Amino acid sequence: MRFEWFSLLLIGLAAAPLGIYCTRRVFIKTLRQAVDRQFYRKELEKQVEQRKLEFSLQQGELDDQRLRLETLQTQLHDDQRYQQAIKTCNQSLVHDFVIAVNQGQHSRATDIATHLTALLRAPFSTSEISGFPILELIDDVLVRLAPVAAQSGCRYLVIPPDFVLSRVEINAPKFQDILFHLLIQHLANANPGSVGIELRINGRDVTLSFTTETGTPDFAPGITMELGNALEQNDATWSEGQLRFPVRPHAGQLPADTGLRALVVARSDLERRSITGRLSRLGLQCTTELSSLPVDICVVGDETSETFRALHPYLSDATCVLLLGNRTVYQQPLWLQVDDPVTQKQLDTYIRDIARVKDESGSKHILAVDDSQANIQLLEMQLNELGHTVFTARSGTEALTQVEQHDFDLVFMDIQMPDMSGAEVTRRIRASNHKLPIIGLTAHATAQEREDYENAGMNDVLIKPVHGEKLKAVIQHMGRSNPRPPLAVGTGIRIPVFDLALSLANANQRFELAAELLNLLLAGLPEDQKAINDVSADYPALKKAVHKLHGAVHYCGVPRLTRAIEKLETALKQDDEHQVSLLLNLLNGEIAALIAWRRENKDVLLHPAGYGNSE
Repeated sequence: MRFEWFSLLLIGLAAAPLGIYCTRRVFIKTLRQAVDRQFYRKELEKQVEQRKLEFSLQQGELDDQRLRLETLQTQLHDDQRYQQAIKTCNQSLVHDFVIAVNQGQHSRATDIATHLTALLRAPFSTSEISGFPILELIDDVLVRLAPVAAQSGCRYLVIPPDFVLSRVEINAPKFQDILFHLLIQHLANANPGSVGIELRINGRDVTLSFTTETGTPDFAPGITMELGNALEQNDATWSEGQLRFPVRPHAGQLPADTGLRALVVARSDLERRSITGRLSRLGLQCTTELSSLPVDICVVGDETSETFRALHPYLSDATCVLLLGNRTVYQQPLWLQVDDPVTQKQLDTYIRDIARVKDESGSKHILAVDDSQANIQLLEMQLNELGHTVFTARSGTEALTQVEQHDFDLVFMDIQMPDMSGAEVTRRIRASNHKLPIIGLTAHATAQEREDYENAGMNDVLIKPVHGEKLKAVIQHMGRSNPRPPLAVGTGIRIPVFDLALSLANANQRFELAAELLNLLLAGLPEDQKAINDVSADYPALKKAVHKLHGAVHYCGVPRLTRAIEKLETALKQDDEHQVSLLLNLLNGEIAALIAWRRENKDVLLHPAGYGNSE
C-alpha cells in the first residue's frame, strides 16, 4: 500500500513540470491573442476616425460649393434686377426726351439728355473735379432713379445740412456713379420703403447717412468688386450705412429771407425733415402746425391724408399749394403739381415766382380817373385798403395833367366821361410815349367795344362794380415789367358750375332755348375736349380748338368753364408755356365738373323753379 502511494507521488512530481509548461503555453497564446485584438481594435478606430475626418472635409467642401452657388444665384438675381432697373430708367428718360423735343421744351430736353448720357456711360467714369452744388448732384441721381424707384415703391428723401454751402469741389461723375449704384442695389429688397439721405460736411469729406423707416429693410447694399475698387480709388468709404467722399467745401451766404411762410403736410418724419430742410435753404419759415394759418405756401405730400382733408377748407385763396406727384386734377389755379421726388431747382423756381408775385403786390402809386364822385371815392377807398397811394382826377383833361406831373405805376380810367372819353385820354397818353399800364372801367362793353379800347392802348377793361380781390389781382398782374396771366386770381366769390339766371338771360328768358344751348354744348364737349388735348403741344392748333370751345360756351350759363377758357386763351396769346400747362389742367377739371353736375341735375331746365346757382 505504501509502495503504491509512493509511486503515485513520484509519478505526480514527474508530471508537474509538463502541466505547468502546457498551462504557460496556453496563457502565452491567450495573451498574444488579446494583445493582437487590442492592436487591431485601435487600428480600426484610427481608420474610422480617419474616415470621419475625410467625410467631414468633403462635407465642408460641399457646403462651400453650395454657398458659392447660392451667392452666384443671388448675384445673378441682383444683376438682373439692376439691368432691368437701368433699362426702365432709360426707357422712361427716352420717352420724356421725345415729348420734350416734340413740344419744343429745349431746356428740359437738354437736362434729360444729360441724365441719359450719365446712365449710358461706363460705370465709374473718368475723373472730373470741379465746383458743384452738392444737393443738385444728389437730385440728379434721384431723378435718374425715379422711374424704377416708383415701380419698387421706394422714395429717397434728401435731408440737407443746417449750414449753407455754395459749392463743393468734388469728382462729380464718380460721386454720382457710386451713389447711383448704392441706391439701385437697395431696390433689390422686396419692400425697400422710404430712405432718408442725411447730408453732412465734415472737414474735407461729405458724408451721406442712410436711414430707413420702421418695418422696412436696413439700407445695406451689396458692395461688388467694381464698386469696392471705385470706393478705394477715390479715397471714399462705405461703412455702417454711411458713404464718405472727399470734397473741398466753399462756405456760402445765408439765404435772403423771402418773408414767405410755408406749412408742410408730410407723410412721414423723413419727408417732413426733407421738405422743411429744402425750403429753409430757400429762405422760407417752415411749420407743421395747422394753427399757423394763414400761410403763403402749403406743401402737401399726401393729398388723400386726413390731415390735408381737414386743412383744405381753411386754406386761403391766396395760398399756393404745391402737391407732390398728385393724381387728382384740381380746379384752383394756385394748386400746382410738382415732381415727386422734388428737386431743389424746381422748388427754387416756384419760390422765386411766388416771392416775385408777392413783391409786385406791394404798395404802388395809382391814378384813379372818374367823373362820378361816388365812383371815385369807392375806388380810392378800395385801393387804399390794399395799401396803395392813390391820386384822383375828375376829368380826362385833369388826368393828362396828372400823368405829366407824376410817375404812376398804374391808371384806372373811366371810359365814359363828358369832356373827353377814357379811350381818347389813353390815345394821348400813348402818343406821349408813356407805357404805364391803363385799365379801363365801364358798366358794359361789347366784344367790339373791348377791341376798340384795346386798340386805343388800354391793357384791360373791367366791368363795374369791381370787387377788391379783382383789383388786387389786376394790380398784381399789371405791376409786372412783362405782364402775363397772374399766378392767382382770387375772387372771394364762389362761382357756380351752372348759373341758371345767366343762362336764361343769354336765352332772352326762354327756357327751351337755354336748354337747347346747354344740351348742344354737353353733346359736343367730349369731342371738343379730346381735340384740345390732342393738340396740346401745337400752340396754333390749340388756339383754334380753344377758341372754338369758347364760342360754344359763351351763351350757356357755365361761368366756371367760361373763365377757365378765357384764362387759357390769354396764356396762349402770350406764349406762356408754364401757365398754359396749368390752365389746361384747370380746363379739364372744369369740363369734368360740368359733366358730373349735369349727371346729377338732368332736369334743371325742365323744372327751373327748384334750381338756382349750382355749385
